[in-house]
Amino acid sequence: MTRGVMNPAQELASEQGVDVNLTFENITGANGLNAARRVLNNPADGYTLFPSTNSISPHIATGQADFTLDDWGYVARVQHDTSWLYSSGRDGTGHDDISSLVEKAQGGETVNIGAVGGVTGAAFAVLLADAADIIDNTNIVTYQDAGRMTTDTISGEIDAAYGEIQELQSQYEAGDISLIVVGVEERLDDFPDVPTTVENGWDVTYGLSRGFNVKAGTPDEVTQFWSDFVQLGMGSDQYQELEQETLLYFREGYQGPEGFRDTMANEVSIYEQVVEVLDM
Repeated sequence: MTRGVMNPAQELASEQGVDVNLTFENITGANGLNAARRVLNNPADGYTLFPSTNSISPHIATGQADFTLDDWGYVARVQHDTSWLYSSGRDGTGHDDISSLVEKAQGGETVNIGAVGGVTGAAFAVLLADAADIIDNTNIVTYQDAGRMTTDTISGEIDAAYGEIQELQSQYEAGDISLIVVGVEERLDDFPDVPTTVENGWDVTYGLSRGFNVKAGTPDEVTQFWSDFVQLGMGSDQYQELEQETLLYFREGYQGPEGFRDTMANEVSIYEQVVEVLDM
């Protein structure tokens, strides 16, 4: 996300007579917490941005963070993924549609849904199970490896799994998996046969968010400069091509400072619910 937005924005800004020097630093460890702390240890002057690929909200919800949302400023959300549940594509294995899975749970059997990535990976399945009133008969099976999870789904070891479409498309086209529900309001033109959560009466449209943050106290005009800069990059041909290649165009990604703050607050609430279900 970071270079895909910032590099074309830098080029376009330069063409407009605005020179912006960018340095990218990869700080690893603690699932993004080390990088977050580095940003918060710097002055609130807008010279250090944090590409918060969903690193802030989950750590707050799980109690691993030594910061709160109030310690951050909000530049922009860039991407808003769609969430999918998939099952086996083999005949007689898994579920052909979401109704089959729900009916199994309503009949008193336990349905096993796979997830990778802790609270962020489990969130969609937990929210859907709660909305469909099958949470008591839903077991979230957590995996460290997405490949193993997909193998277990295809073989029928688990009923379904959570995924993002850019990761699933090739297996779907090969017939290895079936897409049984997507968390959006209306059916997608690219996948007209996949039912949505909302058409089933479940107001569950959660999807991973990616964006940029700064340290709280950064002047508003500086935050707005970076928000406009991000929008400039998102409008570039290079970024539009990236969206097409990674199937991120299904819904609007950009969200300004105020809206992004509200989104992250909602994410914390969602992840806290997931923490309770997973007993983390």
